[in-house]
Amino acid sequence: MSRRHFAEQADLNETNHPHVVIVGAGFGGLSTARALAKAPVDITIVDRRNSTCSSPCRTR
Repeated sequence: MSRRHFAEQADLNETNHPHVVIVGAGFGGLSTARALAKAPVDITIVDRRNSTCSSPCRTR
């Protein structure tokens, strides 16, 4: 990708916050997201399953 592409993408980020991508919505991923919830960052969680009920939800 070119520098121009990254410059255009940077212009789309209106918040000017760092963007954190968390891979995995298990206990570790959700704990990390919760720890960063009040930090000045944008958070995206990516999981291999496209479901709203991840493994912590199914655990008894």
